[in-house]
Amino acid sequence: MPVNRVLVIEDDPLLRDALVDILSFQQFSTIAAADGVTGLHLAEVTEPDAILCDIDLPELGGFDVLEQLQTKQATAGIPFIFLTGQQSAQVRRRGMRLGADDFLTKPFDVDDLCDALRTRIQRHQSIVASHHPDKDSQDYPQPPGCSELQSVPELRSVPELRSVNEKTALLVEDLPLALARSQLSVVYQPQFDVCTHQMLGAEALIRWSHPQLGQIPPSVFMAMAEESDLIVEIGQWVLEESLRRFGGNLWGPPGFRLAINVSTRQLQAHDFAENLFSLCDSYDFPPHCLEVEITETLLLQPNFQVCRQLNRLKKKGVQIALDDFGTGFASLQQLQQIPCDTLKIDACFVKELRANHPSAAIKSAAIVRSIIRLARMLELTVVAEGIETAEQLTMLRRYGCDIAQGFLLGRPMTYRQLLRYSGYRLPH
Repeated sequence: MPVNRVLVIEDDPLLRDALVDILSFQQFSTIAAADGVTGLHLAEVTEPDAILCDIDLPELGGFDVLEQLQTKQATAGIPFIFLTGQQSAQVRRRGMRLGADDFLTKPFDVDDLCDALRTRIQRHQSIVASHHPDKDSQDYPQPPGCSELQSVPELRSVPELRSVNEKTALLVEDLPLALARSQLSVVYQPQFDVCTHQMLGAEALIRWSHPQLGQIPPSVFMAMAEESDLIVEIGQWVLEESLRRFGGNLWGPPGFRLAINVSTRQLQAHDFAENLFSLCDSYDFPPHCLEVEITETLLLQPNFQVCRQLNRLKKKGVQIALDDFGTGFASLQQLQQIPCDTLKIDACFVKELRANHPSAAIKSAAIVRSIIRLARMLELTVVAEGIETAEQLTMLRRYGCDIAQGFLLGRPMTYRQLLRYSGYRLPH
């Protein structure tokens, strides 16, 4: 069964990533564009099976994208669905006059979204098949070297799963076996000095390639793991795999840090610190080059055992980073209880630092500047996540941010890709 390819044209990076994750989870292959011009180009080059498009886009609006696609024979028949926050009848009528197949309103229902896509795609393919019975309309070439493509591996043919619940049940059943079947992997996203652009470290990120459902978003399967002891087992494996990769051959510049996310469940173990030090010894990894990332939600329920483990790590030189800072409800008093070295500004604040959304940008800029000022007073390092544009990087540099992380500077990659990306030679 060929995989249907959907082009997502959405300028909001968080919503765009969420749509890509949802569609890949629902057995679609995806192509993503952040603006109308890029979306139009990708539609003409790849001829996807369907297009999901916002209306308010930079450079070229959604209506203009649809209008130009309708003028070309190769793209005029592609199912086109608007996904928008605009609900007026006038907007809907204009889209339908231009040739839109459907309108979905934000916030959307996942099942409604996928049903609309499948219905429109099946109807279009039936029409194509009736005119070209010997032509497989799904065999479109992927353009080489296109930076906006987000490739999703082809999924193997499986019985159609009727609902999200059935897929969730399959994931819950298969997750305990994913490690034994070598379906999990670790990738690394580089981090850079905001001013010098020198690589200072990398964050370890986990991935799950399911043999039937393809790439499963970490937000999906890690939430499942959190509900059981699997989070401890998976977290331990990520630690071992990462320290094994980098241990003994720490190739980075002085001060290079490897950041690894650690769950509250792991920190609640009485021997977590000792276990981590033992791994560092076994793999010849210096503890002062390790950064343990914890989430801000951990501060909401201070735990003596957790604080004890963090203090033990701190005494050995392990750095402590507070991830997704600003998204929770932690107080400054709770922040004082944690031996923290780094604050990571969440991507939801960084994404709004752009000139074409002045109102949201002003608010996000104020929040970002406040976090950086707080970090300065507490003598903490600041890392900004989710940087996608040069404009965002320039603003963060001006505000005094220390370290940058995001697609603009480097996507998550394998260990060897990270070495080549950095320009360092592979260790012998």
